[in-house]
Amino acid sequence: MVYLGRLVGRTAELERLESALALGGRRTGSALLLSGEPGIGKSALLAQAARLAAGRGHLVLEGRASELEHEVPFGVFIDAFDDYLASLRPGSLHELGDEQRRCLAAVFPALPDPSGGLRSLPQERYRSHRAVRALLTHLAASRPLVLVLDDLHWADEASLELLAHLLRRSPPGACLLLLAHRTGRVPAPLLAAVRAGCERIELEPLGRVEADLLLDELSDPGLRDRVYRESGGNPFYLEHLALAAARGTLGPGNAGKVAHPHGAQAETDAGAEIPRAVREALSEELDALPEAVQLVLRAAAVAGEPFGPELVAGIAQLAQAPVLASLDLALDAAMIRASDSPLWFRFRHPIVRRAVYASAGAAWRIGAHARAAALLAGQGASSVVRAHHVQHSAAPGDTEAIGVLAEAGHATLALAPASAAAWFDAAVGLLPDDAGREQRLALLGPRAAALGAAGHLHDARTALAEVIELLGSGHSAMRGRIVGFIALIDRLLGRPDEARELLASSLRGLADPTSRDAAELQLELASDRFFPGDWHAMHDAALECWRLAAALGEDGLKATAAGVLGLAEYSVGRLPEARDRLREARALVDTARPGDGPVRLEAYDWLGWLELSMEENGAAIGHFERGLELGRRTGAGHLLTTMSFGLVLGCVWSGRLKESFEHSESTLELARLAGSERVTAWAMGLRTLVELRAGSLKEAIAFGEQALRLEHGLDTNPFSAVNAGWLGEARIELGQPDRGCEQILAALGGPALPGVESAFRPYFYDVLTGAEIALGRIDAAAEWARQAHATADGLGLAGRTGAALHAQAMVELAQGRADRAASAACEGAELLAVAHPIESARARILAGRSLAAAGNREQALTELHRAARESSALGALRYAAQAIRELRRLGERMGRGGQRSGSTTGLPALSGREREVVELVTARLTNREIAERLVLSEKTIERHLSHIFAKLGARSRVEVARIAEAPAGT
Repeated sequence: MVYLGRLVGRTAELERLESALALGGRRTGSALLLSGEPGIGKSALLAQAARLAAGRGHLVLEGRASELEHEVPFGVFIDAFDDYLASLRPGSLHELGDEQRRCLAAVFPALPDPSGGLRSLPQERYRSHRAVRALLTHLAASRPLVLVLDDLHWADEASLELLAHLLRRSPPGACLLLLAHRTGRVPAPLLAAVRAGCERIELEPLGRVEADLLLDELSDPGLRDRVYRESGGNPFYLEHLALAAARGTLGPGNAGKVAHPHGAQAETDAGAEIPRAVREALSEELDALPEAVQLVLRAAAVAGEPFGPELVAGIAQLAQAPVLASLDLALDAAMIRASDSPLWFRFRHPIVRRAVYASAGAAWRIGAHARAAALLAGQGASSVVRAHHVQHSAAPGDTEAIGVLAEAGHATLALAPASAAAWFDAAVGLLPDDAGREQRLALLGPRAAALGAAGHLHDARTALAEVIELLGSGHSAMRGRIVGFIALIDRLLGRPDEARELLASSLRGLADPTSRDAAELQLELASDRFFPGDWHAMHDAALECWRLAAALGEDGLKATAAGVLGLAEYSVGRLPEARDRLREARALVDTARPGDGPVRLEAYDWLGWLELSMEENGAAIGHFERGLELGRRTGAGHLLTTMSFGLVLGCVWSGRLKESFEHSESTLELARLAGSERVTAWAMGLRTLVELRAGSLKEAIAFGEQALRLEHGLDTNPFSAVNAGWLGEARIELGQPDRGCEQILAALGGPALPGVESAFRPYFYDVLTGAEIALGRIDAAAEWARQAHATADGLGLAGRTGAALHAQAMVELAQGRADRAASAACEGAELLAVAHPIESARARILAGRSLAAAGNREQALTELHRAARESSALGALRYAAQAIRELRRLGERMGRGGQRSGSTTGLPALSGREREVVELVTARLTNREIAERLVLSEKTIERHLSHIFAKLGARSRVEVARIAEAPAGT
C-alpha cells in the first residue's frame, strides 16, 4: 500500500471511498466498513480517506482501538473525539441541552459536566448512545463530518454498543462513518448492525504486479518470489520482508505457511497471526536501534497510545531530555509517528507496538506498569485510567490495587458494565486465599450485577451461583432474591424447565415453609408460570404468597402478590375476582406512606399489567411511570424492560401513538442491551403493534418478521403468540388475508386460540372475521363473530364487547343487513372509545359505510367525519385515510389533510411559507437546517411548525411528513 511515500494498488477501493466522501447535500449518515487480515492495508486506506476528506474541508475525527487497553470504556471514541472536544469554545454545545451534555461528559473526559454528575442505570445506557448521536448531528450541521474508527476487533464493549446504535440509527446530515476490523473478527455486538447498516469492502492481498512495485529494490527474481510467497501479498509483510532481504538478514522463514486470520489462528494473539519471517524482521529492526531508544519504545508500548514524553520518561526511569532524543531517533527510523497533538506520538502500526511490547521481559513489563500506575496516581488520574496498569502489575493480596480495581468497576458500571465486570473480576483475582466472605461478596455481587447488565447472561448466571455458594446457609432473604434472578436468566435463555426446578427445589429446601423466604419463592414461582401461560399454577403460587404475606404483615409483598394473583384470575377468566384483587393491590400501592415501609418495584409492574388487562389504561400508565421513576431513583433496573413494555402497550391502547413510538424506541434499546434475543423479539413485536396502529404496515411486518426470526426454536409463550398475531393482523390489513389468518391461527394455537388468555380472544376473533370477509367466506366470518361474542359475554370489559360488536357489524353488512350493521358498529364504537380510541375510530368508519348502505347519508357523514378527525388527531393516519375515502365516495370534497375543501384546516389552509416548511420537513431536514435554508431563525421555524401542527391535526414532524406525502386520492 503506502511504501516510501508511494500509493500502490487499491484503485477500486479508493474509488468507493471517494464516492462515500461525497457528503454534500446528504440528509442521512452512512457507513463504510473495511475488513481484512492484519497488515493488509486497512489503516493505510483509512488514512488516505482521512486526507482526502480533510482536503475537501470535512471535519475528520480519527480513533483507533488498542489491543493492550481493550477493556478501557469508550476507548476508540475518546481517542477520536477528546482532543477536538477539548478545543471547542465554552458553550459551543449548549444547544444540546443539560441532559445530553451530562451524558456526553460521562463518556468524554474532555467535557465538563453541566450539573455535577450523571445518575444513570446500566440498563439505560442507550441514553448516552443517543447523546453521542446528537453530538454527531450537531457537528455535522456546520460542515460534513467523517468519523474514522480503526481496529474495531479490539474495541471495548461499550464502544461497540455505541457504534451499533449509530449504525442502526444513522445521524441525520452529512456524516460518514469509516470503520475497519480484521476479517472474521466482527465483534458480536456489531454483527446485526453491520449487516443492516454498512457498505462493506473486503481487502484482498496484492497481486504480483502490484507487489512488484513494492519490491523494486530487490533485483534477484528468486528473492522477489520468496518475499511475495512468504508475505502472501500482504503489504505490511511485503514491506518488512523486503527490508530484511535488502539488508541480507532474511532468515530461512516459513515459506508456504503464512498465517491468515481466516484460519485456525484467527483467535490467537496478534503475534501468532504474523508470519515468523515478519516477526524476525521486526525484531531485527528493533535490535538495530540503540539500547536507549529500545528502552524508550518499550516504555511507550506500556504507556498506551497516544503517548507523551512525560509518562514515557517516568516509566523508563529516564530524564525527559534523553527521552526526547530517543523519540527523535525512533521517528527517523519510522518506528513511531507524530500524532495530531503536539508532543504526542503513536507507533506506526499496531503490529509494531505489539512486537515492541513483547520484546520486553515479563518482569520488566510488570515493573513498568507499576510505575505507570504510580505516576498516573500522582497526576490525579481516575481509577479507570489507572486500572489497566494496576491490573498488569499488582500481586495477589495487594489491597490498594484491589481497591483501585473495585473503584474502577463501580465507576464504569452505569455506562460500561462489561468493563466493570472485567475490573471486578481482576480485583477478585487479587484476593488472598484467606479473604473473608464479606470481602469476596463485596466484589462477586457487583461482578454478577455487571455481567447481567452487560447482557452476558450465561456468565451472570454462573457468577450468581458463586454468590449463592458463598452465602451458605446465612442471608436467606438474599439467597431467595438471587435464586429469583437466576430463574429469570434461565427463562430469558429459553430454559424454563431449569428455572422452575430451581425455584421448586429452593422452596423444598427451606426449613420454615411459612417464612418470608417461602413467600418470596412462591412469588417467583408465580412469576415463572406467567411466561409460559400456565395461569392455574400461577394462581396457586400467587395465592400462597398472598396468604403468607398477609400472615407476616408484609404489605409490600402482599401488594405484589395481589397484582400477580389478580392477573392470574383475569387470565383464567374470573373477572370479578380479578377486579377485587386489582382494588386491593391499588389500595396497598397508592395509600402506602413513608412510614409503612417501601413499596416493592414489582408491585407497580404487576399492578400495571393487571390494569392494562382490565382496560384501565390511564391508571396502568401512571403506575408504570411511577415504577420506572422508582427504579431509576433506587438503582433497581431489573424490571425496567417489562414496565417499559407495559408503558408502550398502554399508550397504544390509549391512542397516544406519539408517546408509544418514543417509548417503543427506548424499549427496543433496553431489550438489545439486555442480551436476550427473546426480550428483543418481544420489543420488536410491540413495535409491530405501534406501526400497525399508525398505519405503517410494511414497517409493522418488517418488525414482526424480525421478531419471529429471533424467537425461532424457542419455547412458545403468550407474549410471543400475541406478537405473531399482530404480524398476522398487519398482513390482513395489507391485503394478505389468507396469509394473515394462517399466521394468527398458527401463533395462537388453532381456532380456539388457546395461546392467549380467554379474555383477550375477542380481539383476534374480530380480526379473523375481517380476514374471512376479505376472502369472501361469509359463513366462516359469521362463526368467528359468534366466537367473539361468546368469549366477550360476561367479562364486563367494554373493549372486548366493542370488538365483538365490530365483528358482528362486518358480518351483518356483508350479508346485506346494513341497518343492523350500523347499529352494531355504532354501539361498538361507543364501547371501544372508553379504552381503545383508535379501534373506536375504525368502528365509526364501518358505521359510516353501513349507514351509507342503509341510505342514511347525513348520519354516515357525521360518523365518517368524526372517524377522520379522531384518527388524524391520534396519529392513526391509515384509518384517517380510509375515512376520507369513504367521505369522497359520498360526494364530500376533502383536502389531503382530512378536512372539507375550503376549510381553514388541512394542507390547503397552509400559507406559502408554511408549505415551504412542510416540504423541508418532508425532506427530513432539522429545524436548524430549515432555518438556514429559508434564512430565518429557529424560533420562527418553531412558530411555523406550531401553526402547521394545528392546521393539519398533526402531533409530530413524522405525521406532518406522512400527511404531505399521502397520495391525493387517499
